[in-house]
Amino acid sequence: KVGMFDQNFFSDYDNNFSKRLIFVKMVYLFQSLTGISLGYNFVWHANGPYSKAVNGIGYIFKEHGQEYSDEISSRDIKFVDPSINQKTEKYSLKIRSFLDKPEIMEIAASLEYIKQENQIENEVLINQLIEIKPKFSDKRSLIIEAIQMLDNIKNNLSS
Repeated sequence: KVGMFDQNFFSDYDNNFSKRLIFVKMVYLFQSLTGISLGYNFVWHANGPYSKAVNGIGYIFKEHGQEYSDEISSRDIKFVDPSINQKTEKYSLKIRSFLDKPEIMEIAASLEYIKQENQIENEVLINQLIEIKPKFSDKRSLIIEAIQMLDNIKNNLSS
């Protein structure tokens, strides 16, 4: 669902760490929250879940994104299963407002990754995140905002 990004998003992808972080986290959260696998595997990295393949896709979109975007738009390309299209649209609408907030995207993806691995509740999850990533120890309000974002997206996807 690259259409949620305008082509300018990818224009400085190679020189903009925040944009690379946002794009990788957005794809991770899409797969995790919707349950729709796009075939990308993620591993734990310094900034949370990471996929070299997804990052590589960002570079491809930097070079050819407008061509892909135009082709998808002109052909009205969609998933065969209408429920996947619905989930994709719901996810896109909710995540869009966080695409300029790399720190919240990193926190949200990290929380989701930890939760998927351990199935723990929020307070324990917050403590575990801070233990793994001490740089967030003084950013509790951002962690709460990320939890609310995740809950909001999950609730929207299930309705």
